[in-house]
Amino acid sequence: MEERRTGDNLGDWYYSANPYFQRGYGLPNCTAYVWGRLSELTGQPCTVQRGNAIDWAFKPEMKKIDNPTMGCVIIYSGGIRDSYGRLCGHIGVVEHLYSDGSIDVSMSSYGGYTWRIYNLKPSDGYYVPESYGLTFYGFYMYDGVQRVIEQEQMEREQREIEKQMKRDLFKKQFEQSVDLRTIKPKGILKGLEQEQDIPKMEIPHFPLDSAIFVLLFLILIGKKIIKKTTVDN
Repeated sequence: MEERRTGDNLGDWYYSANPYFQRGYGLPNCTAYVWGRLSELTGQPCTVQRGNAIDWAFKPEMKKIDNPTMGCVIIYSGGIRDSYGRLCGHIGVVEHLYSDGSIDVSMSSYGGYTWRIYNLKPSDGYYVPESYGLTFYGFYMYDGVQRVIEQEQMEREQREIEKQMKRDLFKKQFEQSVDLRTIKPKGILKGLEQEQDIPKMEIPHFPLDSAIFVLLFLILIGKKIIKKTTVDN
């Protein structure tokens, strides 16, 4: 789903296809706007066909949620009265959430502006500027938007699965190519490789002073042998 941020790109969902417009309660009107926005988000006509803003909180296709999410609606009680003297309330669509808890809400106002985006904060009860004694009533999720959210989540998960499969395939192909490039010794080379594994005999190590003593001893013995040979002759 795409957020509404700027521009007056309001199409048929907000006018000719809109049941509020058809009955003479078109824009500017908060319910007419929300009907158009939810239809725009889902690509299907919103199934809520009539009622004041506060009445939307009691429609079967609207489910109360604890925390706002993109695409849900925010509903207020109070406000102006309709021709029967009933308080109309107010309604808008959550477009964006911020880390500080504030939200961007797009909305229209009966007899006022066609549509705007307000940044509303929980610290002041999501107060709407230029409102008529509104009281925050709650966040509600339209089941058509919920289906879109779930479908998009499934598609994201499927894309991640496909990416992982591609990574696994690449890894397998790479490992196979490494195996093919590796030369494995056979025949004589293999025999030489095995011979290299035979432990080699180590030459005993003598201290230097011992080696010198032995060398001098051999020289002395050699001199005696030479002298004895000379005398005998």
